[in-house]
Order: sequence, then C-alpha cells, then structure tokens
Amino acid sequence: MKSFLFVLFASFTTICLAQKHYVYTHTITKDSINFTHQEDMLLHIDENMTTFRSLAGIQRIRKYMGNTSSVYTNSDAEVLSNYTVKRTLSGENLILDRVLGAKMKLYIDFPKSNWNLSSETRTEGEQILHKATICFLNRDWVAWYNPKIPIQEGPHVFSGLPGLIVELYNADKSSHFKLQGQIKDEFSAIELEKNEKTYKEVTIQEFKETVDKAMVNPYQFYITNSTVDTSVLERIMKPERIEKYNEKKRKEFHSILYPNK
Repeated sequence: MKSFLFVLFASFTTICLAQKHYVYTHTITKDSINFTHQEDMLLHIDENMTTFRSLAGIQRIRKYMGNTSSVYTNSDAEVLSNYTVKRTLSGENLILDRVLGAKMKLYIDFPKSNWNLSSETRTEGEQILHKATICFLNRDWVAWYNPKIPIQEGPHVFSGLPGLIVELYNADKSSHFKLQGQIKDEFSAIELEKNEKTYKEVTIQEFKETVDKAMVNPYQFYITNSTVDTSVLERIMKPERIEKYNEKKRKEFHSILYPNK
C-alpha cells in the first residue's frame, strides 16, 4: 500500500490559494516486450509555477541532502521518469530530462488551448468526470477532468481544461496517468532553479538524436556522459553484465516526447 496522506476527493471542492500537491500514478506499458512499470508523480501548483516530476525521485534527492522528513516513505522505489515539467505564469514552458547522464532542457509549446471538449461524462465515486481529447506530437490523448475542482492543470505537459485532470491516457493506453489524491509537501523553487543550470538546451530533434545514440550502447553512453565517478562501475562490469544492463535500459526507456522509441 502507498503511504500517502491523502485528502478525500470530496474535499477537493474546497480550494485555497496555498500550494497544492496532487499525486498521479503513471503506468507505462509495452505489450510487445511484456513490460509494465508504475511510478508515482507529484504535481506541484503554486501562484508562480506548476511542476510535475517523480515523487520517489524528489524524496531520493532530499534523502541524499539529509532531509528525511516526508509523508512519502517509498523513496527506494525505482525511478524511471527522470524528467521535470515546468510551467510558469510568465509563459515559460520547459522540460528537464536526463537520459543516461545526459541532461537536456527543452522549451516547447505545451498543448493547452487545442482541447476538443466532449459532452460525454462518467461517474467515479462522487465525481462526475467530463471527457476531452487532444493530439500532441502526433499522438491522440483522452482526458477525464472534474469541473468542480477549478484548477486548469494536469499531469506532464497537459493543462488548460476547465477543471483538474483526473485521468489521462493515449490511444493504446501505453502511457496512463491516474490521480490518486492530494498530499501535504514542501517545495523548493530554489533547488529546481539551481538544478536547471546544469542542463543543456536542445530541440526535440536533438533530444531524439541523443536518445538514439544512448540506446545503441546505453552502458558506454552513461560512462561517457555521467557527472559522477564511474570508475568503480567500470571495474565491476563484465561483458555479460554490460549486455544485461543495455537490455534493461533499452526496455525501460520511455518518453512522451519520443513515443515510438
């Protein structure tokens, strides 16, 4: 069981101006290779910005920095989503992504005003959810949002609907986000801004080219691009272990920016 301090959905109708933190479970499925992974993601909202990133990843960083206070105790969960999505009131939209040691920063146009609102609704508990669809980077997405939660935000790059997005998935449901609840948490914008400076700005095409290079030989790419000391890793990694490492990294890789990889 997840150790979240959840606020019941019924309480979502009481909205304040303080920071808000919503937890989504992101399920990644690759049927062709029989691979499924679930990861809890944190949507942070305040008066200046919105961010979306791995909850376990955040807690792992805090643990490393000596901050052990947390409502989320599963900090040892596997982190595959090494990205941060950031939107600011000034109109800055960016994604910070880390692929096997390569840190990349992308400024892109987020899908916000191109939603097709449907008259279709469904009931989930006490919620009445409304359907909307959108095409982003040549992929069709379906969203279910709650108009009674007057927050025009959602998971990853998706926002702009007249209510908080409760569920989001692409056509084949290989990428599926589901809202789990709301938690209390602390957020440090200073940490995030400091982290941004270590990332190299790239285009989506350059991002894809980097991923292509990384997937040819993930181990060697990591050794070349990592900013940490890899000397111990290089000493213990035998050829058979390297191949297993490469297979694992190719299998695990996923990105909404590069859906066909």
